Amino acid sequence: MDADRTSPPLKIYTGESLGPDPFDPHVLATRELMRCPEALRTDRELEPFTRSWFEEIELKRYTRQGDWLPRLLEFSRHRDESMVMIGPGIGTDAIQYERHGTDVTVGVTDGDPAEALRQNFSVRGRHVTAVHVDLDRMPFHSTSFDLAYINGLHPLSTDLPAVIHELFRVLKPGGK
Repeated sequence: MDADRTSPPLKIYTGESLGPDPFDPHVLATRELMRCPEALRTDRELEPFTRSWFEEIELKRYTRQGDWLPRLLEFSRHRDESMVMIGPGIGTDAIQYERHGTDVTVGVTDGDPAEALRQNFSVRGRHVTAVHVDLDRMPFHSTSFDLAYINGLHPLSTDLPAVIHELFRVLKPGGK
């Protein structure tokens, strides 16, 4: 390594600034892949929002740096259970749960890419229930879900303790 070269400063993605368009396909892909929005675009650009684009993101999300995600999120361990998902991104994790028999309800906020989420499910022939939510008062009955999922990598523009309280409200006793 050349001693005169210095590495650029490390940028840590905090969710604060997503650039000019948070629904830009490149920004959505980098968020789903847990990379900073400034990540370089590759020469191999697939047509955004096509099945092959979503599948490539899925493949990259669960390999190399993300190979631990399927073990942690236990996609295959919740057949016939119900889940509310907050911060779905473009729905890569939601599809994994749905494939394994979990009944997924996605709580969509104004900051979520709802159309990209719907498109991801549509091009794969899958179904998702997406409900618009205010995170501090969700439109679900108490004790409605077996599981609650919140993706902290996607920015939440609200009071996190209030969101957690609301998630516990909609969880069934003994929910996870």
